[in-house]
Amino acid sequence: MSACSTAIVCFSSNKLPSLLSLFQSIMEQFNPCLRNFVAMGKSYEKALSNVTFAAKGYFDALVRMGELASDSQGSKDMGDVLFQMAEVHRQIQVQLEEMVGI
Repeated sequence: MSACSTAIVCFSSNKLPSLLSLFQSIMEQFNPCLRNFVAMGKSYEKALSNVTFAAKGYFDALVRMGELASDSQGSKDMGDVLFQMAEVHRQIQVQLEEMVGI
């Protein structure tokens, strides 16, 4: 048996229990943090999905109100402003979806 394999066997037999104990301790401390990180990631993804859904509904409502206001002679200017707001909102939403990859 070479000196190198003897060193490995000695290291393995003498230090293995303390090394395993160290790894177990690290994993016990790391696992709750990792679980929390994964749970927060899932919550973030769900919240982002909900915000995207709400934003699309908001955009549709803006467009609809703009259409209704544009049909009326007295509120045509308001309809134009609502269409402009909807366009800005649409551009922001598109940028958000590109960044997040939704």
